[in-house]
Amino acid sequence: MAELSSRVSKRTLSISCKISIAINLLLLVTILGIQLYMNGTFHNHHRETNEEIPRTRDISDSDVLCIPCDDLGSGVTYNDTLYDDIVTTSCGHRVCCIKDQKYLINLVKKMTYAGTLDARNGNELLWWRQRENAAHVYLKTPVDNPPITWTAEDETGTAFSKLAMTSSGERLIIPRTGLYFVYAVFSFDFSGHVGTSGRIPQIYHNITMEHPLLKRTGQRALLMSKYGGMNSDDKTYTSFVCGVFDLQNGFEIGTHASNIDVIDFSSKYKNFFGIFQVHV
Repeated sequence: MAELSSRVSKRTLSISCKISIAINLLLLVTILGIQLYMNGTFHNHHRETNEEIPRTRDISDSDVLCIPCDDLGSGVTYNDTLYDDIVTTSCGHRVCCIKDQKYLINLVKKMTYAGTLDARNGNELLWWRQRENAAHVYLKTPVDNPPITWTAEDETGTAFSKLAMTSSGERLIIPRTGLYFVYAVFSFDFSGHVGTSGRIPQIYHNITMEHPLLKRTGQRALLMSKYGGMNSDDKTYTSFVCGVFDLQNGFEIGTHASNIDVIDFSSKYKNFFGIFQVHV
């Protein structure tokens, strides 16, 4: 019984790791380093200079996907994680790698070159779209500054929703009482919005819930982050908030930014909102 429980727990952790990787890919797709890595720049550099990449395990470059993971610290090895390898580059940085994930590698390429490639006809992401009581939606480009609205359609097939959406397209409706993981990302560009003193405007980003039949209670904040209000040379910022909540049937979940004018709409994948039910 204990062995069965251990196998189930390990499988659950593995699925959670893949979901975490997928979410991080969406965050990293706007970073030039990902594109350089996918184009082989990172590996070609080492081949041309005949430098060896320090590895903890032998992995094939053709089917391996790696993301930066300096934040883990030098004392963490792949045995302490669900990754297949942790690689130290010649620059001293660490990247965490998972192998046999060609569909994730292809997804990054398709998102990088969105509009020229289409992943919707494949079945590589069925596990992503078929999750129970789940959604992953992208921010619509506003017209005449309306409320923030979301879409469950995109060129790569990563957007979907098994949850109903409010008629305004602003919020997702919880179909069943249970435990849910909720996440949201907004990318901000403060260029042209910096004051004469060099101070960037203050931005609030939150995730809220409300019930259409409980008008007097209004919106309840589940998560909130704040950025800006100070002098900074960095004119761009990405806000990521997430958490696990016990949500009841019929409640509506939304995410908001206090100033729509500084949201970066240059790519659909820079702003997204998602949820999936957690089974324990």
